Amino acid sequence: AHGQTRGGTTPPPACNTGAEITTREVEVGVHWLRGTSWRGLDDVLGAVFAEVGESVVVLDRGMFGYREGFAVGPVRVYHHSEKPEMGVCVEVSGSACEELGMVALGRLFVGLELRASRLDIALDHCGFTPAQLREEWIRGNVRTLCKVPEGAREDRQWRTCSWDQNAQGDTFSMGSRTSGQFARCYDQRGFTRLELELKGRTAEASALPFFVAVGTADEGTVRCTALALVRRFVDFVDASSDENASRRSLLPFWEAFCGSVERARVRLEGQVVATLEEAAGWLRRSVSRTLAVFVDAYGDSGLRELVDHGRSGWGSRHRAMLRDWRTITVAVPT
Repeated sequence: AHGQTRGGTTPPPACNTGAEITTREVEVGVHWLRGTSWRGLDDVLGAVFAEVGESVVVLDRGMFGYREGFAVGPVRVYHHSEKPEMGVCVEVSGSACEELGMVALGRLFVGLELRASRLDIALDHCGFTPAQLREEWIRGNVRTLCKVPEGAREDRQWRTCSWDQNAQGDTFSMGSRTSGQFARCYDQRGFTRLELELKGRTAEASALPFFVAVGTADEGTVRCTALALVRRFVDFVDASSDENASRRSLLPFWEAFCGSVERARVRLEGQVVATLEEAAGWLRRSVSRTLAVFVDAYGDSGLRELVDHGRSGWGSRHRAMLRDWRTITVAVPT
């Protein structure tokens, strides 16, 4: 899942911020992908088969609350026949990501319209060491979404991290694996890898722009997008350079790594759907079957009571959706 070239004497391509990236040796890859598709199980298995070219094998168990599991080469697919509202889960592990390659992963992501729940992005051949990141992290020369835990000892006023070293190399982890963002830096492969692990809503919001960049087939654009997501989680800065954390200057080694790439701005809150048409599509995919059972059990009067209850809780988003739909409807000639 990694880039095929590492620069050489060719200048790096311009990134999508309009500035050139200086880290020509850095390779970007996907190390894990998990997401949910609301296409039917047969459609999902067919799409994976078309990409992988290996037969579907039925597994003896499911995962993540899904009852049924399937293997299509290195890809795992999970489904619950009694709970179609859960959709179909597709998981590609680290070794499977390397086997398929990033372009194939992008085709699966877009083709299946996956809503990502985990995305690991790896940046290889970084120009620093895990020990260097650990030293600056503990010194407080860091700008990150991680916070110093409440109740931290006076001699340990730093953000959550962990350190492991053995005969194969060192690993420095930043943040908590239970959170939506987590990063690790290690050198057991003979070079330094920085790996950003995104989960939940953070993965969902970040995966689309990342795979859109992959679809451009431009290594510079992919690299810039990955670095922007890394910078959203962590920057290594000179804490003494400015009282305002947002204006602190990057440490030289980190500036050389990031080049001119700006931090990504990922919006995690806001409208789930922007238009009434999108809401209708979501209702058909995720709610219609359960709603049919509800009507059979409680009848039309139960449905009217449910709708009245929903209308009583409208907010500005719901009124805006209806207002926009009426505007569009009136504008269409009859």
